[in-house]
Amino acid sequence: MGYLTAIRFHKEDVENLATTLISILGVLGIVTKLRPRRASLDHAELTDSRVAALLLGIAAAVCFVLESLWLGNVSMSWVMLASQSGTVLAEKSYKMRFKASAIGAIMSAAYMVSLYCGDASIAQGLVALLLLGAHLSVPRSADQYIDGKLVDRQATASILERISFTWAASSFDDKCANLPVLPASMRTATVASCYAECRDRAATLGRSLLQRFIRPIILQWFITIIRSVASVVPKYITYKLLEHLGTASSDSSRGFYLAIALGGCKLINAWLGPASSWMMDSQLLYPVQTILMALICDKSLRMPNVMSAKPSKGKPEPSIFAHMRMDGARASMVVTNSHTLPSVVMKLITTVYFLSRLIGWQILALTLSLTILLMGIGAKITQKHHQLQAELTEQRRESGIVLADALLSIRQIKLSASEDEWMRKISENRSKELKLRYKNSLITCASTLNNAVVSAVLAGIPLYLCALKGQKLTAAVAFTFLSLFQDLQLRLASLPYQVSYWVEGWNALQRLHSHFAASEAQKTTETVADEISLKEAVMAWNKDAHAQEQFELKASLDFPSGQLSVITGDTASGKSLLLTAIAGEAALLSGDLRAPIPQDIGLGGRAIGGARFATSALATLILSTALGYSRTRWLQKWTARYETLGKADSYAGSDAAHFGGVYLWISIVGSVVGAVTIYLSLHLGLRASRPMADAALLGVFHSPLQWLERTSRGEITSRLASDVEDLDRKVPEDIVDALRCGTDLLMILFTSASISGYETISTLLLGFIYYKITRNLMPATKKLQQLSRAGTSAMYQRLSDLQQHDALLTLRTFSMRDYFLHDAYARIDDRIRYWWYTSLCKVMLDVQLEAVSALFVTSIAVGAVLTHADAGPTGVALLFANKFSAVTSRLLKRLVDVQGDMASVARVDEYANLPAEKMDGAAVPDGWPPRGALQVSDLTAGYEADLGSSCVLKQVSFSVKAAERVGIVGRTGAGKSSLVLALTRHLHMQGRIAIDGVDLANLNLKQLRRSLSVISQDPYLFSGTLRHVVDPAGTHSDDEIQAVLSKMCFSTAPQGSASSKAAAAVAAELSFGISRGGLNLSQGQRQMLRLAQAVLARRRIVVMDEATSAVDADADAAIQRALREMTATTLLVVAHRLATVADFDRLLVLDDGRLVESGSPAALYRANGAFTKMVDASADKEALLRMFVS
Repeated sequence: MGYLTAIRFHKEDVENLATTLISILGVLGIVTKLRPRRASLDHAELTDSRVAALLLGIAAAVCFVLESLWLGNVSMSWVMLASQSGTVLAEKSYKMRFKASAIGAIMSAAYMVSLYCGDASIAQGLVALLLLGAHLSVPRSADQYIDGKLVDRQATASILERISFTWAASSFDDKCANLPVLPASMRTATVASCYAECRDRAATLGRSLLQRFIRPIILQWFITIIRSVASVVPKYITYKLLEHLGTASSDSSRGFYLAIALGGCKLINAWLGPASSWMMDSQLLYPVQTILMALICDKSLRMPNVMSAKPSKGKPEPSIFAHMRMDGARASMVVTNSHTLPSVVMKLITTVYFLSRLIGWQILALTLSLTILLMGIGAKITQKHHQLQAELTEQRRESGIVLADALLSIRQIKLSASEDEWMRKISENRSKELKLRYKNSLITCASTLNNAVVSAVLAGIPLYLCALKGQKLTAAVAFTFLSLFQDLQLRLASLPYQVSYWVEGWNALQRLHSHFAASEAQKTTETVADEISLKEAVMAWNKDAHAQEQFELKASLDFPSGQLSVITGDTASGKSLLLTAIAGEAALLSGDLRAPIPQDIGLGGRAIGGARFATSALATLILSTALGYSRTRWLQKWTARYETLGKADSYAGSDAAHFGGVYLWISIVGSVVGAVTIYLSLHLGLRASRPMADAALLGVFHSPLQWLERTSRGEITSRLASDVEDLDRKVPEDIVDALRCGTDLLMILFTSASISGYETISTLLLGFIYYKITRNLMPATKKLQQLSRAGTSAMYQRLSDLQQHDALLTLRTFSMRDYFLHDAYARIDDRIRYWWYTSLCKVMLDVQLEAVSALFVTSIAVGAVLTHADAGPTGVALLFANKFSAVTSRLLKRLVDVQGDMASVARVDEYANLPAEKMDGAAVPDGWPPRGALQVSDLTAGYEADLGSSCVLKQVSFSVKAAERVGIVGRTGAGKSSLVLALTRHLHMQGRIAIDGVDLANLNLKQLRRSLSVISQDPYLFSGTLRHVVDPAGTHSDDEIQAVLSKMCFSTAPQGSASSKAAAAVAAELSFGISRGGLNLSQGQRQMLRLAQAVLARRRIVVMDEATSAVDADADAAIQRALREMTATTLLVVAHRLATVADFDRLLVLDDGRLVESGSPAALYRANGAFTKMVDASADKEALLRMFVS
């Protein structure tokens, strides 16, 4: 390395240059002070500490000027420094004060260099340093507030706060209750608006994002290139230092300067790394994720109200949670990780260049050729990893859709006791997902092993060949080479994962682009008019190319302005479609539709099994770390052997083969053990997470119905999806990585302390500093992660409202899009704000830890120089010390992540231990109940365990004979639906309910509910064919299903069409596709399908809770006829429409939770009681009276 020469300056030249710079800046400051300027309104006073520092500096400067006058050597530098400091102190304008302080800081720094090169006292140096700190601490502008809340101070902070990332340090306490709000430029509304203005509609999503963020991307590439080049400088200084120690020179001053230069370079790199990370997060990651989340929310408001009914074999439509949770995060990687390629390229170029100087081009060319050959194996592994990752992503999306369907229909599932079927369905999807994760873990281990072996071979073979050739393998060459290759190893090891992330991110971008380009809800009204009118209008629910015989409504009519219009018709005749079209939410295929006000299409309102796998992983970690430590020690012994022999010729024979072979074997064995460690962590992590996830799923499905209806579906989704995913992947990885970093840190500290007692003291001191840093900032980081999870749950809770039945239709009709977006943007802002300060807190930790690492490296180098240590032990110590920053920073991050992971574990465990319904009891025989007689005695029930004042049913007693048809009527809030829940034991009860003489309280709860058919008012239909929806188990023939649907006059075509005139047409529509929730059917049609399920089930007791409220009279009559044919079935019907139950055998009249009347409809009307008042107040009184007489 003798060809590398340093450029040397004489001290006089540096001093003259610094003095000239001070003079120029002083003149510039004087001109700035004399230049006339406008009056400024941003006046403010400096803080007491800054005033004291400036006054002290000015006073000291004046003293130095007087001293120089007394000695006859006037120093104009101190005059200018004092003048500039006085200007900063007297200036009232923030803007001008900040400019003056910046000039003063440069003058102070220049004068410090001048003092160092000249003859100056320690007092002068300290005063110059004091003035430098005072100038750097002047804020840029006044703090800003919005609604009384402090705005993030990054734009207003001083230079010192900016470079140390401490502008928000006062907010990082253990509660983080006073976090500033995001600046206007980072809020969702501003970021989304700026993106919309500059977005090219014809370009893809990825291209639009690249165009929007091209400047920060270029800046990120530039900083990455500088970092790649700057990271090599400490390696060169280390080489010169080890070379100096190996020559046993008596000149310790040169070694001391090299040690100080090494520490200075480490400090510069210590700041460049966190600064680059913060720039990536603040200018790329968070803005991109904000844009994507805003676009997903906005697109969800523009989607058609009725999604297309895909064929049953097609892939399910991804949910908004899948786009938000997976695609949004992964798509941002394409933009934010764009610097990976230039980083690796520059690292390769600089490493190859310096390695060629260390070991020669011939050996390096052979090594690179072997690298290219071995990288082919890695390419195959990476390709397989990408394939499995794509399959895993698709499987996770399908699992998310099944979970969303289950949560949307949870009431229906609980009433029908079909929890086991749904849990089995969810578990089957999860089993497929875990199998793919297991395969993916094997590929990850193979990739890790391949990279580790390749890196070990690349590190060992060149040294071995150098020894065989007889080249001097000194400690300086060996450890500089090994240090360079360790950095290269990290780049090569991370490259497959970075490529994988790129591929995943690109696929996510493509999915989001397809989602954003999908068809949107179009306004039906084409012309603004004074009244609503339709002329030859042909309307449909949507323009679905997959729909079979799509329902079309043809109408030509006028609605008189200012008058009441009534729309009536049979079930599925198109009433809802007509209103939806007028509201602008249906497809206008042809014709003309006019409305007074254009409708705005928008929306608004609405213990992990740790002992087992931790023990195994810890054992393999210790072994892996010990092997790495042994490999480095063997290299020290190898180089010491050469220095002992002194001649390369005598060393190039058997000793080279022996030492090189042992080094290679240690490296390879260490790589294998490291891969086994990763396998154990992933495999045992999956085995430990599965029972916890299954227990949480069981806890949710076995929890009381009241808890399920009170808890947000977004919160449940967050725990069963996001937190469970953390258990599968993140928890074991973070725990094992933390253990690995911990053992590495112990080895580093032990190695550095083994050099001398001086290093032991330095190690203990730095360990104490490390402890203080982590103790101060760890609680804040932990709290910020908790707040981030809470913000995520809050955002999911809002998005879950869009999954509700007819949510889009209802909310769009009221034109509340701006309200919803404002609320959604506020939740996104909260989420990004917590991420912002979590990242800032971690950057603060990185800067401080990197500074500690630089001091640690400097102390080792200085200690080696002062104690005249050998080059071999010093090389080992410096090699490990260079890893200190990365290891400690990574350890701290993993400890924070582990704490966050434990929060996920606790959240999942909380659901696993939810209060469950009492499922045990006596088993019922097959075919129970044999008759269906019902007896209720002194029933008191409520939704809470305390039945004092919260009971909804009070002392209710009645009996129902077998095969009797009984109607339950009463006003709103009388307790009708509560009685249905009591029959299925969903309420806390006192009293007795018996079926065929068997007390329901003693029966197995699941078998009891399966023995009853309970049909709710608003059933949820799952996507699939008509046949699958009516008969999910596939136990009935097509003829049976056709017969039931024909009896109920069900048809997917409009009344009066050719397809509805024959029962055979109904049979032909068993393959009709039904969308999620049955949104391509009317509510009446959905109720009829649910009733068809009950008829096919042939249960002895059928309970209907307003199950025919949305069907017309003719369809209701057809349903009643079908039910009458079930002669052996006991029928209980809750009804608001009295005509539905007017011909029943008996009626139960409820009022305020009490049974006030019971008897036949005619007898109750003659009794002139509560039922009589209900009949008299009904619009169908005459028809009811005729039914009573008949």
